Amino acid sequence: MSVNTAAVIALLLEEEDDDILLLHSRKRRKLVMPLYTRRTAEGSYTALIKRHLLGDENIFRSYCRLNNRQFTFVLSVIKDDIMPQCLRKAISAEEKLYLTLRFLATGESYRSLSFAYRISPSYISRVVKNVLKILRIRLLPMLMPPSTESDFRRIEEEFWLKCNIPNCVGAIDGKHVHIRAPEKSGSLFSNYKDFFQLFCWLLWTQIGNSLALMSALTEKV
Repeated sequence: MSVNTAAVIALLLEEEDDDILLLHSRKRRKLVMPLYTRRTAEGSYTALIKRHLLGDENIFRSYCRLNNRQFTFVLSVIKDDIMPQCLRKAISAEEKLYLTLRFLATGESYRSLSFAYRISPSYISRVVKNVLKILRIRLLPMLMPPSTESDFRRIEEEFWLKCNIPNCVGAIDGKHVHIRAPEKSGSLFSNYKDFFQLFCWLLWTQIGNSLALMSALTEKV
């Protein structure tokens, strides 16, 4: 056997050994926690919302900060964009919207919501990010279309007649949304009240309009 042939055989054997080591060193997929396997039976969507909230308008509004009609409207606008691709035990578009609204209403941590909805915190993070992104894309042109000078004059007159506020074309307020600090974010999301937050602006451009527009919501959720 020549030296070159022996060298080639040695290299092939070495590569084969590496493949065997790589095969055995691969991490097995982690098993799903029993807590999350009971989502369809014990999660808030089934145990609380479907069984108790849908029949009581006051409790429903207290939970979602929207009434049933408003929730149905918002869901119809974004449903196609957040519909799961795989229907086998998938989280429905309706449940994703409930989860996101509850996060905005209470500022609960993803960990806390995971216990209630029986969904892992990492997946809740993805759901909230995606739903907020779609809400902004779909609702912004619908609820706040480009304004003309006549629109501003009409709004100004309405604020003057109903609120006695001159030269006003809108009202703005903010909501502190409690979050769990992202990794390596330092003090970026901290505030003087010793918790981490995002600040969501709410803008009203019409008096009596019960559907507030999230006009400035950072993407760093």
